[in-house]
Amino acid sequence: TAPENPEAAASSEVAEPVRTAASIGGYDFNRPVKVIELPEKLTEISGLTLADSLHLAAIQDELGIVFILDPDTGKILREISVAKRGDYEDLTAVGDVLFVLRSDGMLFRIANWLEESPQVQEIELPLAGGCDAEGLAFDSANDRLLISCKEGTRETGPDARAFYAYPVSGGSVETRPVFFIREQQLDSTILAFQPRTVEEKLIALVQEPPHPAGFKPGAIAIHPVNGRIFVISSVSKAMALLSPNGMLESIVTLPPDYFLQPEGMVFLPNGDLLISNEGNNGPATLLRFAFTGASGDSLSVSPGTPPA
Repeated sequence: TAPENPEAAASSEVAEPVRTAASIGGYDFNRPVKVIELPEKLTEISGLTLADSLHLAAIQDELGIVFILDPDTGKILREISVAKRGDYEDLTAVGDVLFVLRSDGMLFRIANWLEESPQVQEIELPLAGGCDAEGLAFDSANDRLLISCKEGTRETGPDARAFYAYPVSGGSVETRPVFFIREQQLDSTILAFQPRTVEEKLIALVQEPPHPAGFKPGAIAIHPVNGRIFVISSVSKAMALLSPNGMLESIVTLPPDYFLQPEGMVFLPNGDLLISNEGNNGPATLLRFAFTGASGDSLSVSPGTPPA
């Protein structure tokens, strides 16, 4: 497992840091360093990943097509047909292989995507009923894919959101969640970060951010520097920060001016974060946020281990 940023461990031993309205894990979501309008074909963009050092890859909500993009302009460079129409939610890259996730738990493995005729393999994931698979990320430290469930399942109950794992290099597939987020964990974290000063309360009142209650995990991404897991909830416009082993550390609401419908997320090797928004009465957007190197807020709540 990738080591956590050493500053995070020290944060509990010093005075509580000043918290801005939309800052977490070393990112200020009020200040994107770049905003790109995406082509009309990507109005319903639902997933984003770094295909290689030169290209982004994106998936659209209804079409079984992977779009290869120029990371600087958002221009579509190539389209790869994967499957028939469906509810495609996210994708990730492992070396020269792309994986695409459909909401029913079907995983599409795309080998040799740079070639003219890529090889596509369908894999049925053993997810619990009711999961509504939404997020997909490569956990390189554990050589596995992480899959987030948008809804509670029959196994975890309605108050928990499960995260499953799929081994990339073979081995047994986990049929139980590797960790999960419970609503009471979210409640504890939200209460810990309520505005305290008069100034903070005024800022919160003016911005009127949506409350992160009803957090439904969507896109997930793992930080390349400290191994933390970032999880977006598009429904509540919120970002949760988890430790590398799945412990909920903090949560923040996202400014609606930039985050109309955040659906995709990926880190660049230097730690900068890219987040895509579906179009809403306008074009879809791609936002870039600079990594400050700060550890951000840290609050250990309870281990994110599966229920007994």
